[in-house]
Amino acid sequence: MTCPHCNHGFALTWRRYLGSPTGKHQCPVCGGYSRFKMTLSYVAMVGSAWLVFFGIAFGLTVMILKGGRTPRAVAMVAAIYAAGCVIVAVLDRIFDERFRKLEKS
Repeated sequence: MTCPHCNHGFALTWRRYLGSPTGKHQCPVCGGYSRFKMTLSYVAMVGSAWLVFFGIAFGLTVMILKGGRTPRAVAMVAAIYAAGCVIVAVLDRIFDERFRKLEKS
C-alpha cells in the first residue's frame, strides 16, 4: 500500500487488515488516514470468490446431509463453511493489497 499523503509504501499486515474492517488505514510514517478506493474489479473478484465458495459449499452440504443429519455430518458442514470463510478472508486481503489503492479521507 502507498500512503496518498506522503507516498510511503507499507505492507497490509494481518494486524492492519483485521484492525480496519471498514478499510480505513493510518500511515506509520506521517500518521495520515486514508481509505481503500472501492473499484468495480475488486467488487467483482470478491463477489466471484463468495459465489464459488457458496456453490462448492452447497454441493458438499447436499452430498453430506444426504446420508442423514447426524451430529458428525452437521459438524462437517459447519467446518466446510468455517474453512470457506477463512479462505475468502485470505483472498480478500490479497485483493485489498494488489487491486485497491488508498485515497485521502
